[in-house]
Amino acid sequence: MSGLASDLWPKRLELLKEIFPKLSRVAMLWNKGNAGMALEAKATQEVAGPLGVALQDRGVKDSNELEVVFAVMTKDRPDAFLALVDPVLISYRKRILDFLAKNRLPAIFQSSDWVEAGGLISYGPSYPDLYRRAAVQMDKILKGTKPADIPVEQPTKFELVINLRNYALDKAGAVHFFRRLVFLFSASSTFFASTLKMSDMACSGVRG
Repeated sequence: MSGLASDLWPKRLELLKEIFPKLSRVAMLWNKGNAGMALEAKATQEVAGPLGVALQDRGVKDSNELEVVFAVMTKDRPDAFLALVDPVLISYRKRILDFLAKNRLPAIFQSSDWVEAGGLISYGPSYPDLYRRAAVQMDKILKGTKPADIPVEQPTKFELVINLRNYALDKAGAVHFFRRLVFLFSASSTFFASTLKMSDMACSGVRG
C-alpha cells in the first residue's frame, strides 16, 4: 500500500534556526543502523551550511554509544539538539530527555509526545489527519482499487508544539520565546499558522 511521504528533518533544523537566530552549532542524534535515517542525516547536513549552522554528527549504533555521545556533548556543548527519531531512539527517549534537561539544551523532535514527555519543540504532520487519510486509502483498496494505483501523498497539515515550561526557558525567556513565535507565525509564509493556541504547558500551532 502506498504511504504518506514526508521529509521534514531539514525543515526542523530550519525551524530551530528561525526560533533561535543566534545558534551556530547543533548536535544531530540518529540511529546509524537505520539506512533511511542515514539519508535523512545527509539531507539535513546539506541544509546546515547555508543556514550558517555547524551540524555535529552524533550517530549511534547502540545504547553504549549513546553514553559516549552524551559525554562528547557535555565536553563540546552544542547550542541546540536535533533528534532524527526512529523506533530505536524512541526506546532511548527517557535517557535523551533526562540528558537534555540536565544540560538545559533546547531540542526539536518530530511529534508532540516528546514535548509532553519534557522536550521543548516538536514539528511534524498532524497525526489525526494522517490517520483519516490512511483510512480513506484503505477504503479505496477495500472497494477494489489496486494499492499500486494509489499515489503517494504528502502531509498537508503540520503541527508546531512548544513546551513553555521547558527547562531551557526561564520565565522571561518563555515570554520572549512566545513573542518570537507569534512574530514568526504572523510574518512568515513558511510557518504561518491558521490557529495558534497557548495552554499552561504548550503553545501549539497548526498549519493546514
